Amino acid sequence: MPNQPAIWGTVLALCTLEALGRFCNPKDPDHAAAELFDLFRLREQTAEAFGRLGLAGEDRWRAAARLRIAFGHPEWAPKPAAVSTAFNAPLSWMHDPDVAWIIGVNEYEGVRYFVKEPFEELLWWMSLPWLLKIAASTTVPAESIQALEAALESRMRAAAEAGYRVESLLEMGR
Repeated sequence: MPNQPAIWGTVLALCTLEALGRFCNPKDPDHAAAELFDLFRLREQTAEAFGRLGLAGEDRWRAAARLRIAFGHPEWAPKPAAVSTAFNAPLSWMHDPDVAWIIGVNEYEGVRYFVKEPFEELLWWMSLPWLLKIAASTTVPAESIQALEAALESRMRAAAEAGYRVESLLEMGR
């Protein structure tokens, strides 16, 4: 795989930021990680590091933005335990400029749309902490994997039902 160093570098960056967040605030590690990312202006440094690992141009900046999004909006990340309430989480994250950029929000004839593939990629990226927790388990319960898969499918189905329109997806989430 040609992008393997970049993939593992982004996973390592996520794990590092998560550990720093847990160290700084064990009760709210995601919020602490997002604050640290902004406080220390890590976007440029992580984008530069991702560039050294093989990501070029906009891809390195997208990877840095996804890292920030993962901690800035943990309430909307698909989680195995949240299958039954998969779409009850607030969708305010759709108003985040980083999210809008990552998922390709654009306007056509007064309607705001987003792009399917980057949206789905972001969902998988936001699921990474749960995938890592599942992988770290001594026993991998099939129901955890199935629940995570169901949560992802629920969000992808909702996006398709909304016609990939931002406002329609926001209305579904209320």
